[in-house]
Amino acid sequence: MKLCKAPDVKAPRYRTSQKTLINNELLNKVKEKTNLAHDLDYRSFEKIIKAFNKKIADEVIHNRNGVELMNGLGRIFVGTCKSPKKKNIDIPQSIKIGVIVHHKNWETDGHLAKIFYSNSSNKYKFKHNQVWKYSPGRILKRELSPYYKDNWEKYIKVESDKQINQQIKQNIRIDKIKKRIEHGLNIEYNEFEM
Repeated sequence: MKLCKAPDVKAPRYRTSQKTLINNELLNKVKEKTNLAHDLDYRSFEKIIKAFNKKIADEVIHNRNGVELMNGLGRIFVGTCKSPKKKNIDIPQSIKIGVIVHHKNWETDGHLAKIFYSNSSNKYKFKHNQVWKYSPGRILKRELSPYYKDNWEKYIKVESDKQINQQIKQNIRIDKIKKRIEHGLNIEYNEFEM
């Protein structure tokens, strides 16, 4: 058993400066492009963007196949993965007990939720699509965690040896077939039945 020391919370920290995408320059560009935003102030603009992002986060959490982003930018979805080989340390519990404690994910049978972004399965490729990256925000991560513990089996199981876009296509096809069966559209035709 390895001992765990509590970190020095009053130690000096190094923080890099962050640049936000929501700023007055972006607001001015939006005002130039559309007449509907000419009286929009910065606070309202920020609230609109955050509300839109919250809607997308809710849809990603509650929809098994995730969300297809507008303008063909890609798809965001939550996948179920096997637990990693590297052990995750439960820091608060380790500090409390004084011994290193690892997360075991007992609620989800040892599986983890991962948020995936893929733009390789798009119908129309856009320029430099391989350099695009998606990093989920705090809202999505925090809301996903408690929901995933109760509903972890409903998400797409992502295999490490297969490509993500192939798995997405396969699951979308399976869901479409299930919907047809539920609605009675896939009932076999019988010519002798009247």
